[in-house]
Amino acid sequence: IFSGFFALACAKHLGGTARFGTPIADHRRNRHNYLRDASAEWQAIVLLEDILCWLIDARLEGSNCYETYLSLSNGLEDAVEKFHGPFWTDASRGFFHQMAHCMRTWNSAARKIAGG
Repeated sequence: IFSGFFALACAKHLGGTARFGTPIADHRRNRHNYLRDASAEWQAIVLLEDILCWLIDARLEGSNCYETYLSLSNGLEDAVEKFHGPFWTDASRGFFHQMAHCMRTWNSAARKIAGG
């Protein structure tokens, strides 16, 4: 979920957009207790709300997808240090710091594969 929002932010910064629509595959799921599932996911939902509010106003830099994604990863690390609330713990901040690190690793690998 996060990666989709991050890709959209980068695309918008670069003057593009993305389309989200119906799934291209029909996933037949096993039975679930949806209330239990939602309860287990509540912390991530609350964190996502804070991330999305930040992402709307994020000032990204870069003139190509690599530079913009790098800017996003650095901005994400700064942003999570400023969020407050019961779910913003050292562990949740650590999750986003790790995510930002992995974003930079992915960015570096993509540049190498592209020959740049």
